[in-house]
Amino acid sequence: MQFDAGAAPTRRAAVSATVLDEREPLFQLLWQAYFDHVNIPERKNMKLHRRHMPLRYWKYLSEKQPRARPFQPINNKRPVQPGGPALGAGGEAQG
Repeated sequence: MQFDAGAAPTRRAAVSATVLDEREPLFQLLWQAYFDHVNIPERKNMKLHRRHMPLRYWKYLSEKQPRARPFQPINNKRPVQPGGPALGAGGEAQG
């Protein structure tokens, strides 16, 4: 095996379409929807995120790609009532 010392390595961010399944766009859409629903914006920790997945790999992650439709979270959280009962592990009121 010989390497040409003068040739610079070429970088390709796009994956060839021949290695992808025809259902790949559907899987990417499903993964983005899953990621959007399990992501907790209040617990964002970018330092830890970069430690687990270095920035150079983000271009390959489908959850980091722009969305065809922006994610709109479901507004189904009940507001906490001041002085209301705190829920325990089983969903029962503790008091």
